[in-house]
Amino acid sequence: MTVKEYKAGEIIIAEGTYGTQTFLIREGRVMICKETGGTRRIPIAVLTDGEVFGEMYLFDDTGFRTASVVAQTAVTVEIIPKEEMDQYLATTPPIVVSMIKTLSARLAQTSQENSILKYRSHGFLKRLLGKFH
Repeated sequence: MTVKEYKAGEIIIAEGTYGTQTFLIREGRVMICKETGGTRRIPIAVLTDGEVFGEMYLFDDTGFRTASVVAQTAVTVEIIPKEEMDQYLATTPPIVVSMIKTLSARLAQTSQENSILKYRSHGFLKRLLGKFH
């Protein structure tokens, strides 16, 4: 495993890029977010020490990242290459891998729908509040 450090504000994973690594947070905090196409990001989750991110590409047929990950603080991560993750999955019963793939797809869809709703409601609220100023 490789260890890498990121500064607060650095993009660790960019949404839409091809996945080849999984990350384990040794120290620090990251934000998982959806990109809006502008300068705004919609937060999905915050992860910290001991948590894993960047694994969903393993269970998506396209292999592309479904969200961005940004360091909120200085972050130290262990980088686990796809080949090593594939070895772990090879020892996992096929039914469990199938369940993980299904859960991963449902989570990706729910996250996408949730971020669309947040983005739309934010724009609506901004327009609504603008009428009162």
